[in-house]
Amino acid sequence: MTNSPAILNTFALSHFCENARWALDYKCVSYREESWAPLLHMLRTWRLNKTYTPVLHIDGRAIQESADICAYLEEHFPEPMLVPDEHRDEVLEVADEARSLGPHVRRMAYLALGDDLELLKKAWALNVSPAEARIHGLVFPASRTLAFKALRVTPEETARSEEIVRDFLEERDASFRDPNRYLVGDTFTLADLTMASILSPLARPAEHPFYPRMAFGKTGDGWVEQMRSYRMVAWVHRCYEKHRRR
Repeated sequence: MTNSPAILNTFALSHFCENARWALDYKCVSYREESWAPLLHMLRTWRLNKTYTPVLHIDGRAIQESADICAYLEEHFPEPMLVPDEHRDEVLEVADEARSLGPHVRRMAYLALGDDLELLKKAWALNVSPAEARIHGLVFPASRTLAFKALRVTPEETARSEEIVRDFLEERDASFRDPNRYLVGDTFTLADLTMASILSPLARPAEHPFYPRMAFGKTGDGWVEQMRSYRMVAWVHRCYEKHRRR
């Protein structure tokens, strides 16, 4: 492999991008993060297989999908291990389950932020270059309309997503009493990293690289306060406290 640092292209606040970012940080892989604003990102990704982030540029390759990025890192940077052989199938199954919740969590977060368009505009400009931030400000009305349509961020769809997320959290709460436990086995694995990153918008942990710098407004703050009652959300905080190193 080359010695040049990898580049991770992201939407700074995306929990799928956080999944890839955390895996890179956990494995101490040298990389530079370059964030793009919604809609403007398509000027860079139109030649790739998919139009969205994260995109990891490493060793002459462009890898998309957080699952594929994590798989690449586990193969090429095996220490510290995130997918132990004895629990491989179960770890990957839980990680896939977490990612399946991702669109529903995202829909909830965007609808909460969408109540305040100025906050949403600032959130989508996190970590982008000054020049891109200026252009983003000009195209934001269009990017907001297109993104919300593509992701089906409507009151009706979001209500269904919230039902799915709450059902998942309540089901876990019935048996999830120890916030110090791991999801598979007795060590921190990709199952924990993925579940915690995908649920991070519900918790907004202090160790997250961007959420503490964001203003969420009254609706967003109230929504996060509601989530505090779930044991799984407390577990997300604990995972970040213990394992989110940069």
